[in-house]
Amino acid sequence: TVPGAPRTLKNHGEIIQVGRRCPACRRGRPVMLPAKPWRAWLKRVLPWLKPAALKVPACPLERPLNCAALFYRDRDQGDLCGYLQGLFDLLQHAGVVKDDVWIKTSDGSRLLVDHENPRTEVVLSWT
Repeated sequence: TVPGAPRTLKNHGEIIQVGRRCPACRRGRPVMLPAKPWRAWLKRVLPWLKPAALKVPACPLERPLNCAALFYRDRDQGDLCGYLQGLFDLLQHAGVVKDDVWIKTSDGSRLLVDHENPRTEVVLSWT
């Protein structure tokens, strides 16, 4: 169980300029950052999730997985695809999975609402 209200990855992302400035356009290369609410969620839950991942000897996981996630959101907003993308990237950042490309299915995932106790319940299994 990941505590806190889950957030989607790609809604309201930011574009920043990085790298050397081009003499012709006077800007760097544009890079898309994930949405600010997702980055805040990542920052909040990553310290909690990393020690949990270290207790599993097989982490980071490197074989085909099913990720069944129940998203108990604080409000009825967003789509399942966005929440799954955010969760998959969170699992990769935390070192639970080596690369989110290993998550092949999301059978059993649902969007739910719990105003009092928002959270994400995750079950990873081999496919």
